[in-house]
Amino acid sequence: MKKAFKGCVMETRAIQLRTHQKNIDHYQGLLKTKLNETERQYLEKRVCEETIAMLLVIEHQEFRLSSVSL
Repeated sequence: MKKAFKGCVMETRAIQLRTHQKNIDHYQGLLKTKLNETERQYLEKRVCEETIAMLLVIEHQEFRLSSVSL
């Protein structure tokens, strides 16, 4: 049972990372288009937020792995 749960958690993290990366790619694509300053600032902010969210998922996973191996 624990092994199945761990696999599910790992799959969930992978899905989260793919979703954040997909959002970043989308926003960066929009940044290549003609935008006004407000739109550009909004999209740059969203890229930063998605990047931070990705890093938090990775950091949480690394913390969980290091605490398991202790």
